[in-house]
Amino acid sequence: MDKACIFNVYDFVSFHICQTLLNKGIEVEGIQLENDSKEPFLEEKRLEVGRNANFEEKAFSLWADRGNGDQHNTTIIFSLYDFYMQHKETILQKKVITDPILRYFDHNRDKSNLIIFLLPIQLLTRPFYSPTLSDFQGFLDQAMDLTENIQLFYLPTVYGPWQPTTFLFQQSILTKINENEEFRESREMKLDAIYIEDALETIVEVIETREPGSYLLESGKLNHWKRCAAFLNMEVGQVDNRDSFHLNHQISKMVVKRVTSISESMNKQMDQIHRLYLTR
Repeated sequence: MDKACIFNVYDFVSFHICQTLLNKGIEVEGIQLENDSKEPFLEEKRLEVGRNANFEEKAFSLWADRGNGDQHNTTIIFSLYDFYMQHKETILQKKVITDPILRYFDHNRDKSNLIIFLLPIQLLTRPFYSPTLSDFQGFLDQAMDLTENIQLFYLPTVYGPWQPTTFLFQQSILTKINENEEFRESREMKLDAIYIEDALETIVEVIETREPGSYLLESGKLNHWKRCAAFLNMEVGQVDNRDSFHLNHQISKMVVKRVTSISESMNKQMDQIHRLYLTR
């Protein structure tokens, strides 16, 4: 991989991918689809990656105005996972955004570029679709009709530093230090949990093969979401089960290669929360 283009680069998983690729010496172009001036801790994130000479942030309008250009050997990374978990689905309702992206996919269907979609595991619960999930699947279907050079990664709960407040782990930690914190509704399934660094180690390894495919990432640990919640002393109630999933033969289950201990991974998330919230 010589170059990557990451849409909405400051979203949770997208930002961690950006950092991972920069640490590997890969050139990253971060595309902002909208003005994210209200994004929590945006300036802190910009400081973390902005000092790296291999990183360039670009507004979506500039990317779209550039047209389809000659972007050979570029890996395009699009995290619908972040959109869904952070309630950003209105982005996909704007043709001024989706049309240039789909045209790009169409133009590059025979090129060397690889398209990566990070997806919420909820897209595998088709009989229980909400209208929002149908919109996400509709956009994904359009993209898949335009290019075959594509990798899909379905993700359960992903946690770690920078996790948004729409996740239950982050809500639990913040409630302990700020009882007045207000949270948006969580959309996650209480099924499985993977620490962000463990997830990305496996995802990046698959991306580097450049082989098209569809993958469901798993921790490989029984009741791992519930065990993470127990570490935080959360009252979780009923947890989800796997019976609602519908995996076709094209989706491969992939257990992450490394599972960081719950105490180490959760302490990293809690340490960052204390630095961000208690030093403001």
